[in-house]
Amino acid sequence: AMATGTPIVAAIRDEGEALLKEAGAGIAVPIGDVEAMIHAVQTLVRDRSARELFSKKGRAYAEANLSPERVKQSYLNILEGVRNG
Repeated sequence: AMATGTPIVAAIRDEGEALLKEAGAGIAVPIGDVEAMIHAVQTLVRDRSARELFSKKGRAYAEANLSPERVKQSYLNILEGVRNG
C-alpha cells in the first residue's frame, strides 16, 4: 500500500504499528476496536490533506526503504553478520 501511495488504516500493534508511524503512512488502531477503525476511516474520507500527506509520506518511505534491491541488500547484510559471527 505504501509503494502505491495508498493511505493506510490498519488494526495492528508492535512492529507493524511502529513501521506505520515511522513512515507516516496512515493510522494504526487497536486490534478489535471497531469504533477506532470507523473513526480512522471517516477521518481519511473527510480530510483530504491527511490523505495526501499519508500518501506522500508512505510512497517516499517505500521508495527509500522497501525497494526490492534495498530489501535484498538488508537480507544479505544480515546473513553476512551471521556468517561472520
